[in-house]
Amino acid sequence: MSLKTVAPRLKERMLPFFGMSLLGVMLAALSVSIPAIQIIGLLVAVLLALVIFALPELGLVITSLGGRFNRVPFLEAIDGPVYVAALSLSLTVFVMIMRRRFHALLSRAYLFACLLFLAVLAAGVMYSVSPSYGTTKLIEFAFYTLPLLVLALSMVTSRQHYVNFFLGLAVITFGLALLGIAGGVLSGGLANGRISALGGGPNVFGRFMVIGALSTLFLINCIKVRGFAVCGYIALAIYAIAAFYSGSRQAFIGFILALVMYGLLIWLKSSNKKRSRFLLTLGIVGALLVSIFTVIPVEKITGGTAWIRLTLLFQEDKGTSVDARFVFAEAAWYLFQQRWFTGWGTGSFARMYSEEIRYPHNIFLEVMCELGAIGLAAFLIVLAVAAFATVRLMISKKKSELSGMDVSLIATVITCFFFSLYAAQISGDLYDNRWVWLFGALLAGLPHALK
Repeated sequence: MSLKTVAPRLKERMLPFFGMSLLGVMLAALSVSIPAIQIIGLLVAVLLALVIFALPELGLVITSLGGRFNRVPFLEAIDGPVYVAALSLSLTVFVMIMRRRFHALLSRAYLFACLLFLAVLAAGVMYSVSPSYGTTKLIEFAFYTLPLLVLALSMVTSRQHYVNFFLGLAVITFGLALLGIAGGVLSGGLANGRISALGGGPNVFGRFMVIGALSTLFLINCIKVRGFAVCGYIALAIYAIAAFYSGSRQAFIGFILALVMYGLLIWLKSSNKKRSRFLLTLGIVGALLVSIFTVIPVEKITGGTAWIRLTLLFQEDKGTSVDARFVFAEAAWYLFQQRWFTGWGTGSFARMYSEEIRYPHNIFLEVMCELGAIGLAAFLIVLAVAAFATVRLMISKKKSELSGMDVSLIATVITCFFFSLYAAQISGDLYDNRWVWLFGALLAGLPHALK
């Protein structure tokens, strides 16, 4: 997307919206005597909304990343997820009105599958033993996750849109990586703690690093600018360092698994010439990663928290977090066995097991214990619809029918989807694991975008 295409949109559509929003913020500030620092926060929010409306693919990235933060800077009284959910929903409605593109959804089947799951989730609230928390989960899904899917299916509709989306992901996650590493160096977190950025948790930070690395790999294959590949390889090394020092074992192991899966998909659909080039790229990336970690003093690696947490996986005592997850899984499985058909209702794990834990850190077990076999079937339908079209595309298309960029794009989206699904088996709930639903939408719409 060039400045020539963005400028008219800003002038004709966004500036009037910005002016009305600015006037509304000023009137609201005067009427309720909001402190000056929060007025600044509201103005920043309006500016952010302006950018999001002008560049929808970037807006999709920002709203998907932003929901992780508990508080919004300058707006301490507003929960971050609530703020981002409102922004996501308003963006969806705005885009649909301005572009009239609801008819252009790339995969209606995927949207209908998600709506079916939403209906099961809503029904689960009615018989939940924790209806208040169940309602919260329903609202999070309906007003945040679902709008993200609609945005993805309606705005990411071509190869260039996918490029813009992954470019936005790469730029923002790379910035987070630099912030995390810099913060770790300044605070001593590289040796004695776990790094993250902007208040997000280390586990989620580690996931962002894997998604950023996959986005960068795709950009290396599709952007033919002198020197960009070298910069991309350096960025990959930085992502690997950040994922390691996040102390997130799921992220570091997922980093390796994601690279292997991406490589296998590229290999399967590439010609012999492209395979040779890919092997060269793989060798460069491997050598760079090894050289980076050999430059870091050994004691900075083996003596730090990240290394200790990683080596615990190979010991009998794997650490409290791993042991706790086994306990959560056993509890969720027990609840599922007690009421296997309908489950205990949306949000019930929090009441039946622990108000502090709230979910079993496994998306399948969460769905099974709360929504039973009915919810599990609805969730599996969502996954099947997401994967079916693109997997069929990979199998049916000959190597000569797919360009190098197409192969890389398919491999990237598939790998991001399955990495998100892998991470959802270890941490997070339906809201935290919105990446499964988002990349499912991108996966479902990909065959239509490549026509």
